[in-house]
Amino acid sequence: MKEASEVDKRDSKKIEDTIMMAKNRCDEAIEKDKLDCIVFLDNSSAVLTAVAGYPEITVPIGIDKDGTPHGLTFTAGLNEDKKILEYAYSFEQNTNLRYVIKEKDLIKKTIY
Repeated sequence: MKEASEVDKRDSKKIEDTIMMAKNRCDEAIEKDKLDCIVFLDNSSAVLTAVAGYPEITVPIGIDKDGTPHGLTFTAGLNEDKKILEYAYSFEQNTNLRYVIKEKDLIKKTIY
């Protein structure tokens, strides 16, 4: 167990570099076009923003013809949690795209 918690200095440097690269890419995307936030389908870029440590929230937008749920993920710069919560809430309230699954739509399985 002790070995699993020890991080080699080379690994630590690689982790720090990866975090910095993610932050730079997010910042460049936001600053280049003077964006308030970035919105993407489902969680297609969630790894990048998560590695950067930036806030993100996904709002349900419905289901496709196969019944697969989809959402829009909102993200913004570091410590801008309040901003994306406000944008996500506003979007959800103004679009009413959330699909509420009805019990009759659920696949019922018997577990033995």
